[in-house]
Amino acid sequence: MFTDEQGRPIHDQRWSDLSRGWRKAAGWPDEGTFHSLRHYFATRLITSGADPSDVQNALRHSSLRITLETYVHW
Repeated sequence: MFTDEQGRPIHDQRWSDLSRGWRKAAGWPDEGTFHSLRHYFATRLITSGADPSDVQNALRHSSLRITLETYVHW
């Protein structure tokens, strides 16, 4: 688990804020987001033959249906 300067867990929006600064410092384009990395991660899992329920759990989707509807084309 990662925490901020006050010891609180870093949630999705904070990750996005932090990654924006990291991308800028690295000279990366603004188009990519932290959420894009989630999609990349899930797509790599699916195309590597991971069990869809494992992908669901890794992404914390509330149902397998959400995972399958999002990534079934892969």
